[in-house]
Amino acid sequence: MLFVIVANFIILFVSLFEYGIITVDGKTPGTTYDILTMYTIPFAISSFIIFAGIFPGLPYAFSYLEERNSGYLKYIRTRINIGKYAKYKVLFSGLSGGLSVMIPGVMIFAVICLIGRKVIPGDNGHIFKQLMWAPYMYIWGGRFVLLLKAILLFLFGAMWAELALLFSNIFKNRYVAYVLPFLAYELMWLVFPVGIWNPVYLVRSDFGRDIPVFIPYLVDMGYIVILCLINMVLMKRRGRQ
Repeated sequence: MLFVIVANFIILFVSLFEYGIITVDGKTPGTTYDILTMYTIPFAISSFIIFAGIFPGLPYAFSYLEERNSGYLKYIRTRINIGKYAKYKVLFSGLSGGLSVMIPGVMIFAVICLIGRKVIPGDNGHIFKQLMWAPYMYIWGGRFVLLLKAILLFLFGAMWAELALLFSNIFKNRYVAYVLPFLAYELMWLVFPVGIWNPVYLVRSDFGRDIPVFIPYLVDMGYIVILCLINMVLMKRRGRQ
């Protein structure tokens, strides 16, 4: 999990150098940004968005596949009820996946808040005025929106960790199970339309003002509940075999 957190943070942090927000020689950039405008840089131009689908499953979700293929799962079943084991595996897979995405996000938010300006009324051309975040963009100088987005990062990580666990339930080949979440993520970028129901766009949820702000959270949680239920059913079924 530590590796995933560090890797995600480095990917996000390096983008601030690439865009000139932070300079190696310590010189002050010619242009300064408010924290919400600055937020769009690491989450738009960095490779984080490209690889976000593969990271959440690495900390814990794929451990089920290792336990099953190694035979260790049979030993575990002698010490704990399979239903309780399934609950713990689903819970901690989602929790570890969510934290592995949220923690580096919060870290980069902290950097942005240190070097960026507060969002203040008067900037009529601000991109966030066109988004569903507009009613909240001035609260705490924009920090409230970052808090809401940190929650989205957690839900996104939990959802993709549960998807990784699902692939571990279905496939015995570890490489197939590792690659499929990434392929599913990339296919959703390429094939499915932009919209509230496409999971890959929920990580930022920069939808128009016609979308109520709570909708992405409900969609995320709905996907998570569905994946958790499927995972528990499959794990209990395999445990009885």
